[in-house]
Amino acid sequence: MTVSSEHSRRKYNLLRQASHHMFEALTETLGARTFFVAEYEDGSNLTVSSWNRDETTVQEGAVQPFHLAYCKLVCDGTAAVIIDDTSDHPPTKGMDVTKQIGACSFIAVPIATPGGALFGIICAMDRTRRFTRADVIVLDQLARTVACFVELEDMIVHDDLTGLYNRGYVETFFQEPSERYPLAVAFMDLNDFKLINDTYGHDFGDAVLQHVGSTLRRLSADERFIPCRYAGDEFLVIFPAYRHKEEVVLLLEYILTEMAKPVYIAGRPFSVTASMGACFDADSLNAYVARADWAMYRVKNDTKHGISIYDRDNEDWVPKSG
Repeated sequence: MTVSSEHSRRKYNLLRQASHHMFEALTETLGARTFFVAEYEDGSNLTVSSWNRDETTVQEGAVQPFHLAYCKLVCDGTAAVIIDDTSDHPPTKGMDVTKQIGACSFIAVPIATPGGALFGIICAMDRTRRFTRADVIVLDQLARTVACFVELEDMIVHDDLTGLYNRGYVETFFQEPSERYPLAVAFMDLNDFKLINDTYGHDFGDAVLQHVGSTLRRLSADERFIPCRYAGDEFLVIFPAYRHKEEVVLLLEYILTEMAKPVYIAGRPFSVTASMGACFDADSLNAYVARADWAMYRVKNDTKHGISIYDRDNEDWVPKSG
């Protein structure tokens, strides 16, 4: 499992949860026979959730090539779309829509934040009535509510200072089924952070934490790990899936090397060093963190820069570098 698929899974679950409540309201206000929420993912149009009154027009979990989906019209213009008769308005030339969904009236609006972030699209279809601009307003208001819900939930799991995932997100991540294994967790603690705060002030300390956060976000852009701020100057680096332990250790060493490069922080030349412990086997978040933390202290009490790997077989720490 990649980091991007983990993010997609979370967004999917948030949209699904919000839309199920929304459908209950829509059945009373619009009275359409079919409602569904879709999202664009990897070139496909995925039906996140659906509700059908008396026929199974759209099924939850259905995947369709994006260029053949009516939702593409919304994404292309990021605006509401009304189609009186789908049989007269195929998404692409030569597509026999009647064989796909039959003739019906179709309406769709984007689920987007005021800043333009598109989370998905909410749609309605009916075979006996035509939708109006008043229906667009109703659907748009509900779509805005869903967008606010998804955005708020997303904000809750991020750390304000560093922009990384926070401890709450990590705890949620580990409460779900463990199909993501093999999983590895590294615990990273900045060296002499109290001294940094005492010497240069807490504003400078915050700037250091922001630098660490931006470095971890940059290095995780290739989706090999999930960086989290655990508490204070403590961070977690989570590998939802990995092939070889050696690859994980090499990447952790690369993270420490990149963080230690001299940079200007708040106008002052500075370099950040850290101690890190890694755990490749545990049955809970607490166990992963505790074992990685113990391994980290092996480095902290020795060289104060490097990585130590927890060895479950003999309940001891095996230094890897530093």
